[in-house]
Amino acid sequence: MRHSTCVPLLVVLASFACAADSLVLGDSDENPTSESENQVLSVEVIPEVHNAVISGIRDGRRTVIRTASEWEEFWREFTGAIVPAPDPPAIDFDVLMVIVAAMGERSTGGYSIAIEDVTDREDGVTARVVESSPGANCVLAQVITAPVTAVSVTRREGSAVFVEETNTEEC
Repeated sequence: MRHSTCVPLLVVLASFACAADSLVLGDSDENPTSESENQVLSVEVIPEVHNAVISGIRDGRRTVIRTASEWEEFWREFTGAIVPAPDPPAIDFDVLMVIVAAMGERSTGGYSIAIEDVTDREDGVTARVVESSPGANCVLAQVITAPVTAVSVTRREGSAVFVEETNTEEC
């Protein structure tokens, strides 16, 4: 009889743990509307930044860049230790904006980050970001990494909401 009360408690705890895998971050108090009500925007991956694991971006961040000066500032930080630093890719900020997702510093390899899609909202955009971490049994390179990715999309005004998902990649 004692064990029957443990099962519902475990189910409740498991549902809270699963709910924590998807988190909405942004500068509005409202949750974004469902994806079916919004237009998915065409996303162009910026290859020089996409899936970079070695970068100068040491903190986790989600950023929308709308000006050339913001892009140049990001690029200086991103290329940090590269001498001489390469020129940043050309972006036409009159028609495009850049969305950046950085995972922050990690103590091993095996981590990655991706912007899976961007949807248009009435008051801005929603970007779905997926962070992947290595499983407990993975053999990993012992090197400090700082995964970053960036995409360009048609310029939109308004706020950006980031919907966060996490994965564990088993080896």
